[in-house]
Amino acid sequence: MDSQFVSKYKNNEYISKYLYDYIKENESSLIPSGFDLDAYNTKILDRLYLENKDYFANMYKGIDDNIHLDEEQCKAILADEKYSLIIAGAGTGKTTTMVSKVKYLVDKKHADPERILVMSYTRKATEEIARKIEESFELPVHITTFHSLGYEYIKEIFNDCKCVIMDRNKKNEIFLDYFRNIFKDKRHIEEIINNFDIVKEKSGFIFGNFFLNNYKRFDSYDDLVDGYVKYKLEEAKNKDIKTLIEEKVNKQLLKDTDIRSLKGEYVKSAGEMVIANFLYTHGLDYYYEEVYEELLENRAIYKPDFTIDYAGEKIYIEYFGLDDQEYNKIRKYKRDFHKKRGNKFIEIDRLPLENIVDVLDKKLKDLGIVYHELSDEEVYEHLLRLNPTSQVYPFLYFLYDCLITRKESFYRSDYDRAKEYVDNCDDEKIAIQYKYLINFTNFYSEAAFGGDYYYFDFADLLYFSVKYLEKLTIDTKLRFDYIIIDEYQDISQIKYELTYKTAKKNDAKVYAVGDDWQSIYAFSGSRIEYIYNFEKFFQGSKSFNISRTYRNSQELIDYSGTFIMRNPDQLRKKLISSKHLDNPIIYKKFDSSSNNLAEIDCLKKTILEIHDNYPDHNILVLGRTNRMINRILEDEELLDDIGSKITFKGNEDIQIDSMTMHKSKGLTYDEVIIIGLNKTFPSVHTNIYWYEELYKNKPIEEHIPFAEERRLFYVALTRTKNRVYLLIDENAKNRSEFIREIDDIINEAKEDY
Repeated sequence: MDSQFVSKYKNNEYISKYLYDYIKENESSLIPSGFDLDAYNTKILDRLYLENKDYFANMYKGIDDNIHLDEEQCKAILADEKYSLIIAGAGTGKTTTMVSKVKYLVDKKHADPERILVMSYTRKATEEIARKIEESFELPVHITTFHSLGYEYIKEIFNDCKCVIMDRNKKNEIFLDYFRNIFKDKRHIEEIINNFDIVKEKSGFIFGNFFLNNYKRFDSYDDLVDGYVKYKLEEAKNKDIKTLIEEKVNKQLLKDTDIRSLKGEYVKSAGEMVIANFLYTHGLDYYYEEVYEELLENRAIYKPDFTIDYAGEKIYIEYFGLDDQEYNKIRKYKRDFHKKRGNKFIEIDRLPLENIVDVLDKKLKDLGIVYHELSDEEVYEHLLRLNPTSQVYPFLYFLYDCLITRKESFYRSDYDRAKEYVDNCDDEKIAIQYKYLINFTNFYSEAAFGGDYYYFDFADLLYFSVKYLEKLTIDTKLRFDYIIIDEYQDISQIKYELTYKTAKKNDAKVYAVGDDWQSIYAFSGSRIEYIYNFEKFFQGSKSFNISRTYRNSQELIDYSGTFIMRNPDQLRKKLISSKHLDNPIIYKKFDSSSNNLAEIDCLKKTILEIHDNYPDHNILVLGRTNRMINRILEDEELLDDIGSKITFKGNEDIQIDSMTMHKSKGLTYDEVIIIGLNKTFPSVHTNIYWYEELYKNKPIEEHIPFAEERRLFYVALTRTKNRVYLLIDENAKNRSEFIREIDDIINEAKEDY
């Protein structure tokens, strides 16, 4: 490394802090007298910026002429650090910066695009990044979620096994097998009823009324399910069964996630649900995402969307619900895969839902498939049977909540942590609860890893890949020279370890992009100290700021920035915008003492007012919890539409979306309305279960109350391109403390102006 330092200095090239720190510690005599690294690199970046100004100005020419990289973005891209942290404020174009970094590395640093790893948290985020990188620049970059990278490692680590990702259908199957076993001895059921009152506190009940009143009459749990179905069929005799079926189907069509078919499995989209329902109602025996008997070329498990068993022959159906370059590659690969094997294969493109049935019907008939439609009575009976956990689901959710809490915990392997707590506790109920938690954990592990297939849930994908990564001989397709991380402020301990070990294994450079002001996922394991103390976790790193925002007005930036920086732990930054609005934060008051629907009435009036003034603007309604959002839909004029959309009865032309503040992160709307700003916001979480308390990942202590809730409110405030409307009670005593703070900030700013 000493020769590298000397060469870079002689050639007037950028010197990374990592290299400088190494030389300073090991070969300090090589450093010229009076050498100032920051001053030196500033001059280098000034020169490189001028040399590459035209390159950056034309990077998106003919692709998106609205994209213009500013000087800070360009210099953050040009800096050749070993480990970089890019602090990109809300609306500053962090995704554009990441994509441009990839393009620059390939064009100017001659990096192999296949050895550039880009990671984000959700499939939706990676698809957006992939679209920008691959469609704009046609670069075959390795773009993945953390869990997908973990799965790639898992397949190499356990290369003698068939490794499958655990889905909800398999989880339900495991629980049912477990519960069937304990149901045989009614003493177990009585112990659960008498000692798991914590489940009642969380959900209102442990088991349904039919179960409680009848479980002693049945020898097996399957017999109890049969009895429940007969009871519900008798109850439905005087009802319109077709309407009952349609209500259940339509309810599923409105969902974004957790969509369930008539047969009972969870599917990934409404399109897949339509296909599954057609196959079931026409008597075709099918399996959803059944594992194909052969492995793919890269030893990956292949699970066709649908596998039909018909007259001893299998027919495979794939639903292609997206249309982009990467997806089309997958489509061609699957088409060729089945053609090569002489399989009967049906592919269905994304279509309006009402057209999918016609296309599927024709393609099945073209293959000579004969079928008949089931009666409404047969379908309804199956609907009752499709969820055999309906009378016990609170207990199911409770067991899995506890299991996942431990699996995602820093203390995951410390079983004695719970045992010691129970041994030192005189509460017999807790001892009994612990017994069932351990029994279920062991049963789950045996079911997941005790057969021909190894089933890995999301926590396992990360845990085992981190545990064995250092011992793994890296396959060429898993070799990386650069690692680019999106939304770094949300990184958890296990994801940090996966990143760090991957970087060390490959001697790769790390380019992390994030905003500590928007770190809002501590409840799911993110740890803000990894961005606060980036230098500690990636020694020899350098941080850069991107401060020009293209979303919010300067006034809103100033108000929200002052609010968030009242937390002394947050990284200091000053965002800049060319947009100006005199009143970006508008209060809309309602009188809660007059009636309990006053806030919803105020919301409707505000929506109409916005639409009158700005008829083309879309509107986002935000609340702290799902309960707040669902309360909106109790109004007869605000109707639940597909996904997050709301239809305003009689005003169908108004574009309205509603969601929680957490779900809004990363989104932009013309106008934003925030509800639920009463004195209970920010909220305090209480009644944490003892097992959860033992294993939960505790966030760092910050020097202000409700630090994460403060960041969450900041995220909500900054979703707007224009104005944000805060619905507040006429009575100041009923308002959130955050409202008083924002009001003081606005008034102080106006006095300064």
